[in-house]
Amino acid sequence: MTSSYCNPSPSQPLSDSEFAEAKRAYQRAIDANRQQPEPYAYLGQLYDQHQDYGQAVRYYEAALQLRPQWQAVRYNLARAYLHQGADANAYHHYRLALEQNPQDVKAYNDLGTLYERWGQLQTAASYYREAIARQPHRPQAKRNLATVLLKQNRPQEARVLLQELLTNHPDRADLYHLLGGCDRLSGHLEAALAHYLQSLNLNPHQAQVHEDLGKLFDRLKQPAAALICFKQAQTLNPQQLDLYGSCANMALQLQRPAEAIGYWLEFIPQLPEDAQTWLDYLSQGWMAHPHKKPPSDLYAQAVQARQGFIKQLLMGADVPSCQQALANLYRSWGAVRLEYGAVLEAQTYYELCLQLRPEDSQAKQGLGASLVAEQEQATRRESRQKGGPSGYPQGWFPQTRSALARGVRCYEVVQFKDGNGPQGDVLRDRPQPPGQQLKPCQGVNCQTCLSRLHEQFAPVALGENQYHCPPGTKPLSLPRDDFTAEIAQGRTWTMPQTHWWQVCEAIAVMTEDQQLLGDLSREYPGELPGCHNAALNPGQHRIFNRVQLPPVETIEGTVAVLTGLSANVYFHWMLDVLPRLEILRRSGFPEGEIDWFYVNSVAKPFQRQTLERLGIPGDRILESDRHPYLHATRLVVPSFPGPIGWPTSESIEFLRSHFLPSQSSSSPTSPKRLYISRQTAQYRRVVNEPQLIQRLQQQGFQVIALENYSVTEQAQLFANAEVILAPHGAGLTNLVFCQRNTRVIELFSPNYIRYYYWSICQHLHLNHYYLVGSALPGSVFRHLLYPDVLTEDVWVDVDAVEALIRQ
Repeated sequence: MTSSYCNPSPSQPLSDSEFAEAKRAYQRAIDANRQQPEPYAYLGQLYDQHQDYGQAVRYYEAALQLRPQWQAVRYNLARAYLHQGADANAYHHYRLALEQNPQDVKAYNDLGTLYERWGQLQTAASYYREAIARQPHRPQAKRNLATVLLKQNRPQEARVLLQELLTNHPDRADLYHLLGGCDRLSGHLEAALAHYLQSLNLNPHQAQVHEDLGKLFDRLKQPAAALICFKQAQTLNPQQLDLYGSCANMALQLQRPAEAIGYWLEFIPQLPEDAQTWLDYLSQGWMAHPHKKPPSDLYAQAVQARQGFIKQLLMGADVPSCQQALANLYRSWGAVRLEYGAVLEAQTYYELCLQLRPEDSQAKQGLGASLVAEQEQATRRESRQKGGPSGYPQGWFPQTRSALARGVRCYEVVQFKDGNGPQGDVLRDRPQPPGQQLKPCQGVNCQTCLSRLHEQFAPVALGENQYHCPPGTKPLSLPRDDFTAEIAQGRTWTMPQTHWWQVCEAIAVMTEDQQLLGDLSREYPGELPGCHNAALNPGQHRIFNRVQLPPVETIEGTVAVLTGLSANVYFHWMLDVLPRLEILRRSGFPEGEIDWFYVNSVAKPFQRQTLERLGIPGDRILESDRHPYLHATRLVVPSFPGPIGWPTSESIEFLRSHFLPSQSSSSPTSPKRLYISRQTAQYRRVVNEPQLIQRLQQQGFQVIALENYSVTEQAQLFANAEVILAPHGAGLTNLVFCQRNTRVIELFSPNYIRYYYWSICQHLHLNHYYLVGSALPGSVFRHLLYPDVLTEDVWVDVDAVEALIRQ
């Protein structure tokens, strides 16, 4: 009475007539004696083998009602739930199966599969290792473990397992495919090529191997070979929509623009209906208030070019018209990236435009400007090695405390506000596996670090794309070192925001002799909590390579520096900027001696409202957007409250103490169920929001646009709410004002899942659920329309949202 998760069907499936006859026989046995568990169990297995998992679950459950200790049936029930996508039920029964038989290798393996599906790779690996320990020669668990290690960017360890497997299974094509993946991650591209070809020699019908081989040829700058591989993969797997974009890119590299457009025209009719609706949505406009989109804005021009390209594709226009529209889009994105300072990305976009339209003078000018900018950056790096010009840092200290001899004094924050240390588990670096090379971290978008944080929050899947982070888990904290530095004749530079889409990306604080203070300076991409590269080299700060700095302004008096990255965003303002004021005040520095408070901007209402509430008068504010580079008689610089966007218990308590209304001011008519809409936002919106809102209103939800409320009004709305549902966005910062056990349902794009609000929920014991929506199909196409995953819109399953509400 066992079956395998990896191969649940019998080697010789029953015919329809045999299946019907067996079903009747088992049903007769049940009718004859309803207290015997065996007929239920075997009828469940019959449905299981027939892949009717709903009926299989029904009969397995009935058998277990009669014999709860029947471990083999318990295992089969768990596996049937797994096939259904009912992950929480599957997990429950796998755990019971292991309690009944701690040696069940299949249950360990399947639990590894379950955790791998949830993205908890370290836990998945531990279950695979448990399976291997009990049955060392079991190939499936070793293969699964190798796959997880590759996902964790640990190719050396994966390679050892795969070579062990190949000793006993030299003809398994999939193992050579995985070995090729090890080689590719390690940078051994020729070895990867050999292993991919060996895999195809053993089994030429593997679409994924042809696709990976195509990607490898692309990386080797062999677009003709790559195109052949992508077309073969497309033949073997016509449902893989990504391949249209891959073929289009290779055709463009081969200077065959008409062929590239042909792939896009073939791609559009293959899209599902909701994706077609999505494209209609994008082709008609990009925000609810067009007057906020000045024609001169480069991003607005790029969005208009995107609309034009989509319209041509949807109309099935002729190839030349589509080619012109795509060239416009590439050129527009090039202009945006060049303005942002991403000169290499800009060059790529301009080059793609010129392949489609060689005579485009604007693209030629843009390409020339990006090449000049690249050369200027290289010259600046060379200049820095010779000491650098005046105004730039002449060196650096990783820690402010090591610069005390440079006119720096530190005021300590002796204890936390509540007199205690950080609460909960302290988040530290995970030990690095022996022999593994550190790779450059990609900061706040580093997938390795994001996966590690995801695992430490340990969400549990309730069903397909539905997850729960239950309250009661200890909040993760960080080792803290709060202080305020007093710097005589100090300097500070904060990158100004020049467009709504161009955030502050760097902050530098320097001593009188222009030594950069690493822990008081900050830049993107930054680092995530617990990163192996946490001690980043401050000497790599972008101010060293900045082509030009603004003129330095001399300020007579004492300036308190409170600036933060992305401070135009409500979330970062509330959790990265304002808590610095609390650190300053707790350090004991005499606030009456401060002449100016240096913040990014007070252009937005929430910035003015919060500073006023905290007692910072408007006539003592200096905006870094207007005064980006200062030299002051004295700088007073509090430390940052934590890594970028990391909510701490101290920051949360600080915000609650100043902005949360008293219980007596709460309104009994305040809505209990809130839906926070992003429809007036400029990115990351819910495409099918009208359908979602219609269903939510039937469930008693009130639709809220938070920009219509003051900060204190937002705090009161969240404090009174019982259920809050919202797409991931800055509005959820107000979760810091919620009451214990408030239910939160967050909607994510599958390509932009971030931990920020899980952390707030842990600290405040909120009941956090989240649902992962759908992305626009085709990764190449999606990247063409949304070059940054942060801006991607999302399509949500309205039925799944309703199911989460009912949980």
